[in-house]
Amino acid sequence: MTPAREKELVAKYPDILSRCGGDIQETCLAWGMEHGDGWANLLESLLKSIDEECKRINSKYDDLEFRIVAEQIKEKYGSIRFYFDILYCLDPSEEQRIDIDVSLSRIDGMVRMAENLSSMTCEVCGLTGKKSKDIFPHVRCSKCANGESDAKVCYFDGQEKL
Repeated sequence: MTPAREKELVAKYPDILSRCGGDIQETCLAWGMEHGDGWANLLESLLKSIDEECKRINSKYDDLEFRIVAEQIKEKYGSIRFYFDILYCLDPSEEQRIDIDVSLSRIDGMVRMAENLSSMTCEVCGLTGKKSKDIFPHVRCSKCANGESDAKVCYFDGQEKL
């Protein structure tokens, strides 16, 4: 993802993306988000849904401090991967544990949906795409696959590739 788009998402979702650009010994997000801008809107929808779920459960319990913190966001085998940590107070009540489980099930479903949608979305431009049958598959629309697009994939090292 381009640094500008990444910075925009970090500013919008600072709690979830608090580890972005962090210490390499503590998080895989030290390298940033390792995928093309074509998945940025999909990722933003996922982040918004996760943020809303965290707010929902925290509004119910003032002392729970439930948070989802992204640990790594990358492309793998032609779809987005979103790995996260779960944070909350040390000793939740039984009722809180049940709600945490329900929230985690919802969030897991959100992540799986984003992964499935990304496998049909061009990683470069965000249009509908097809997954290649390469050893390391990627998803491209017909224009990006044929090099007819001006869009580029920008990975964590700042190098643009198509």
